[in-house]
Amino acid sequence: MARDPATIGNQLDQQEIYIENLFSAYGITADRNTVEGIATDVLRNGLSNEQVLRIVGNHARTQAAGDSGGKLGGSLQGNLSATVQQLSQMATDYYLKYSEDQLEEMAIRIVEGRWSMDGAMATMRGSAGDLYPHLKERLGEGLTLKDYYAPVKQKLAQTLNMSANDIDLQDSRWAPVTQLIDDGKGNYRTMNFTELQRFARGQSEWWDTDEAGAIGYGTLNTLLKTLGAI
Repeated sequence: MARDPATIGNQLDQQEIYIENLFSAYGITADRNTVEGIATDVLRNGLSNEQVLRIVGNHARTQAAGDSGGKLGGSLQGNLSATVQQLSQMATDYYLKYSEDQLEEMAIRIVEGRWSMDGAMATMRGSAGDLYPHLKERLGEGLTLKDYYAPVKQKLAQTLNMSANDIDLQDSRWAPVTQLIDDGKGNYRTMNFTELQRFARGQSEWWDTDEAGAIGYGTLNTLLKTLGAI
């Protein structure tokens, strides 16, 4: 590090601006003394960019913990918040559930350089493959569970006269749709469309559909004919 005060002062100013921009980009609040202290440590101890990002990550943890009473889950802003949203959407695509504090810790690790979005995706893909072993190979090829079950949701929605967006296949109510069926020979498969339609007709929403109304009218008409009423 340069010894003359003018050069040191200039380097310190530049480092402080860099630290401030990092905190700002990731939505982390830091007072002037904190920024100055980090910048001084960087210059005095020759900290690498990776070490600086670890410091930023620790401040993010402190801020999130302070916002949520001692646990991660507080309101993060900036790039950290955007990363949390990306991870949350990725988890949804693979039918995985993570708590807010888990997602924030993942995001902070990505900021710190310990992890990457590709690494997060690979981890989620592996977890989904463990839960849906019959799709493990397809998941490895880049398919998500959201993609795989999109036609299933559409068929359910069509049969029940619902919006596909209102059907959450992670909800226990719809669990039979994604559960494997044993064919009695040691082979497992998902529901075919005939079984799916039968399942749908067992839901309360089905009785309000035109199809249910038509079937009900037909049954009543047959009964009345049998009784000689018509």
